[in-house]
Amino acid sequence: MYAGGLDGDKRVPFLTEASAAAHRLDERFLLLVAGSGEEESLLKPGIAAGYISHMRRADATELADMAAVSKALWMPGRVGLVAVDAMALQIPVFSTPFPHHAPEYDFLTPGTDLQILTDSPDSFAEEALSHMANGPGLLHRRSSQPVPNINDVVSNMMTVIDLTISRM
Repeated sequence: MYAGGLDGDKRVPFLTEASAAAHRLDERFLLLVAGSGEEESLLKPGIAAGYISHMRRADATELADMAAVSKALWMPGRVGLVAVDAMALQIPVFSTPFPHHAPEYDFLTPGTDLQILTDSPDSFAEEALSHMANGPGLLHRRSSQPVPNINDVVSNMMTVIDLTISRM
C-alpha cells in the first residue's frame, strides 16, 4: 500500500514504475493507493492495467482496512507522518536511501519496521516482493526501543530545519 501526497518529494514516478515492475514479476500484485496531489495522473496506467487501486482520501478506518490486506507500506520518497501511521497500523515501511525524510522517519527502526531497498524501481520491486513473500505484513516489532517523546520530535525537527536553512 501507499498512503500520502502524490507529489514530487514522494517520488510518484518511482512508485508507479516499481509497481509496474512488481506486477510484471507477480501478476497478482496490487498496490493500494490513498492520496492525491499534482502527480496523481501518473497512477492512470496502473489503474487501467489493474495493478493499482486508488482512493483520493482515506480516513483512519479505511487506512486500517488497507493495512489489514497489505504486507508493506511503499514509500520510496520522503517518509513523514506516514511513519506514525505505519507504527499504528503495524505495517513495515519499504523505502529507499532518499536523503530528505521528515523527523518522524527516525521513529522507525531499520530491519524491523523499516526496510531500505535499492534505489531502482525494478530492484525495489523485486526486493519488496521477496520481503513480502517471506513474512507477514508486520516485521519483527520493536521491543526494546521506546516510542520517541515530544522532546525527540522537536529535536529532530530542529535538525531538519537547520539542514534546510544551511542548504539555502
